[in-house]
Amino acid sequence: MKLADQEFFTVAELAEILRVKPLTIYRMVKRGEIASFKIGRSLRFNRDDVRRFLQSKRLLHPTITNITTTAQPDTRFRVVLFDSAPKPYGHGTTSWDINDNFLTNPQHGNHSPYGTYDLKTIGWDKMVAHMRIYPGLDYVRGDHIQLLDRETFPANVRSIDPHTTTHYDLNRIGFADRTTHIWTILNPNTPANQEDYKPWRLRVSLFDSPKQTDIPHLIFYDFMGPVIDLNAYHFADKAAYITIERGTRSSAPELNLKLWDNFNKPGAKSTILTKETTNLNEIHWADRADAIEFTTST
Repeated sequence: MKLADQEFFTVAELAEILRVKPLTIYRMVKRGEIASFKIGRSLRFNRDDVRRFLQSKRLLHPTITNITTTAQPDTRFRVVLFDSAPKPYGHGTTSWDINDNFLTNPQHGNHSPYGTYDLKTIGWDKMVAHMRIYPGLDYVRGDHIQLLDRETFPANVRSIDPHTTTHYDLNRIGFADRTTHIWTILNPNTPANQEDYKPWRLRVSLFDSPKQTDIPHLIFYDFMGPVIDLNAYHFADKAAYITIERGTRSSAPELNLKLWDNFNKPGAKSTILTKETTNLNEIHWADRADAIEFTTST
């Protein structure tokens, strides 16, 4: 459910957005915490009233004003951190929505400092063992989050996508003791200002096995390229499958994905992939690919 998808919401829809029970919504209305109106005997909620409620509860950041924009940021992610395995029914120690806020749409490009959260300032960089990521009110397929390790950045970065799964065991992906930042990366296919529309053309996902579902895979976009060093992500010796998703509205020249062996070294070899999904074992590249490059078709 996206806040931007519709103008009015039912009690059930608002409960889904806020992740509470419908009874809680009725109590909020009775206490005057959120504005509502009736159609017949049913309650309805205006989208702007919902935004004002979220703002009042500090679940949305205030509007950022700069030279180029005054737009209200869209809510893309909600993150819950655990210092141990989550207990049933949500009990246990949690950090709710880092600093009690939603992670929001950076207003200064895809890698905005505003979209980066420093866990050291809130004392969670050595505690986080589990993470849950929920699609936000305005989540767009392709938005994802990167975990950064400040001491070894950019060598150690982990990209995770709430569309893949909502729960991540950071011990299993080697980030339990070294996550210092959470960084929002937005799909450039959906900018706030459609006049500045610059869609992504390729999205690449790497898997170390064909049935990988519980451990996040790595996701790259062409705007992060043109060359991405797989050694930096510890995927140089275990990339077995690669998925290539093409942007749907690009009028730019076709992009290909090129795999490199010994990139930028004497005797380097490469091969171009054009399939949507490729088993690297079948082309004998599973143990050779150490870099990927986005290239324009000739």
